[in-house]
Amino acid sequence: DGTHTQLGGCESQFRGKSYETYVAIRYESETITVSMDINNMNSWKKCFSVSEVKLPVGYFFGVSAVTG
Repeated sequence: DGTHTQLGGCESQFRGKSYETYVAIRYESETITVSMDINNMNSWKKCFSVSEVKLPVGYFFGVSAVTG
């Protein structure tokens, strides 16, 4: 299920909205920060931030979601 490689996570009520919702993934200075704007108001809420992350060049990282 991937939890052994999970860096962080959070919950968000973004389904069924009548407007667009956004997620921002930022990697800067060995820190990954995930933020969300689920109200389409350019008001970002931090989901999580993890420091000392060293991503190798030439690879990809994944994002997944579950319901229920």
